[in-house]
Amino acid sequence: MKNRSPIVVVLLTLVTFGIYGLVWHVQTKNEMNRTYNAQIPTAWLLLVPFVGALYWTWKWCAGAERATGMSAPVVFLLMILVPIVGMPVMVSKFNEAKPALPRAELAPSLRAA
Repeated sequence: MKNRSPIVVVLLTLVTFGIYGLVWHVQTKNEMNRTYNAQIPTAWLLLVPFVGALYWTWKWCAGAERATGMSAPVVFLLMILVPIVGMPVMVSKFNEAKPALPRAELAPSLRAA
């Protein structure tokens, strides 16, 4: 996963009135799906009032559990109740996370015939 500064993520979220927070969630979703096969659904679910956003956030937290080892319910509560604290904590955890497979195994083998 891409290394990010927790302070920059929080500052950009505050300056853009939360828009960067959504962008960050979608970017990390894509990275978790690609690196850890997290199977987080499309972010378009965030447009479905209440239920869609809660479901998508839960799936994102389950993907974060695969990436970081933190419990999905703990991540969910952290991101829902105090997102201004949850975001930098998760950025730090993502920065420490190791890929599920070495990069050589992620890319298909190219052999000359």
